[in-house]
Amino acid sequence: DAGVERGDLEVATGECAGDLLDAVACGEVGGDRGDAADERSGELQSQPHHRDTADEDGADDHDRHRIAEVARRIAEAEPPTASNEIWEGFVRTFKFDPETEKELIDGTGDYTKFGNLDAYAHAFSHTTIAETVLRAGGAINVLPSHAYLEMDIRPFPGQTQEDLDDFLRSALGDLADEVEIEHLITENATQSSTDTELWRTIEATAKEFFPDKDVVPVHATGGSDLRFARRKGGNAYGFAMHAEGRDMASANSQLHSHDEHLYLEDLDLTVRAYHSLVNRFLGLNQ
Repeated sequence: DAGVERGDLEVATGECAGDLLDAVACGEVGGDRGDAADERSGELQSQPHHRDTADEDGADDHDRHRIAEVARRIAEAEPPTASNEIWEGFVRTFKFDPETEKELIDGTGDYTKFGNLDAYAHAFSHTTIAETVLRAGGAINVLPSHAYLEMDIRPFPGQTQEDLDDFLRSALGDLADEVEIEHLITENATQSSTDTELWRTIEATAKEFFPDKDVVPVHATGGSDLRFARRKGGNAYGFAMHAEGRDMASANSQLHSHDEHLYLEDLDLTVRAYHSLVNRFLGLNQ
């Protein structure tokens, strides 16, 4: 089962095998889903970290609860939905009936249709927002005049910082003018084209190991170091192999888990795939 994630190291020129190995080794892993091998072809970075600040000159009971209301409104707002060919291709892989397919592509469908990939599919197709830090005050006997909510927001490719700010202000409604939005870290989501010789080589390599599987590009719902070189105009893809008994959901569940581990069978498959991919890409004898 092949897994590939789009990254950002320039290897399309094929100048050296070292660049190629860096590109395929640095991404997150994916896995097989039934009759399709999901190739990681983009990433929703842990991009803009926002801080919302409720700032009041005086402090009364209303002021103390205001930041809680800010958090509640943002948490309950429906996040923006992605609309791109990568998401559409992923949905079509499942061969749903036409009505279900259209609803899921539009972001209005029932994500439980994806089975154990429902949470991944929702994150894949939406801006994700995690409210990770909430704080106010410093002394136990003083009412706070400021309160802060920090969020880890992960946009999809093509979504701008202005789009995110507009979404937050809309979610806040009549509180928007009482909240200051501050960007702590901002990085746009990135993806590489699948119209490259390296991508076609990845597809051929995946077919070598799993000839009855289709290769489907997907976006990783986290980030990788591959994004840094993409900013310089490069194309790259994370790439790993998984044994047939492990699907994409089980492979994803290993990432940053309490019991994070790598199966030796998967390691062996991946090393053999790298060897085959490098030789194929450089036109060497297999």
